[in-house]
Amino acid sequence: MAEDMFASDVEFRNQFDRSNPTYHGGNETAVPTQSEKRVPESMPTEFDPNQVEKPAVESYLSDQEYLTTMELRSKFTEMKKIMPRLCSPIEMMLRLKTTKKEEELEKGLAAEKQKIEDAKA
Repeated sequence: MAEDMFASDVEFRNQFDRSNPTYHGGNETAVPTQSEKRVPESMPTEFDPNQVEKPAVESYLSDQEYLTTMELRSKFTEMKKIMPRLCSPIEMMLRLKTTKKEEELEKGLAAEKQKIEDAKA
């Protein structure tokens, strides 16, 4: 196992050794760096290199649809700003309701206990 690890390490290091024939798979072409802003010729592209202008992009929305969409967006943004202000009062109302229900339940239980005690006596 140690021999396999050593062989793997040697192969890995050889690909970075300029004097080794397996350096970059035998390709001697220099890799473009900061000053050269170009795509290497060995790198394939899906675009036609002779094409000068970019193809026109078709709009999927008409002018009216765009305006409607932007109006909806502004309304949703406004609603998003209002929601946090509403959450606190609503939470307080729900807590008060829960507290009142608990008090009513406790009163009801106390009344039932009293009825049971009165029935025993």
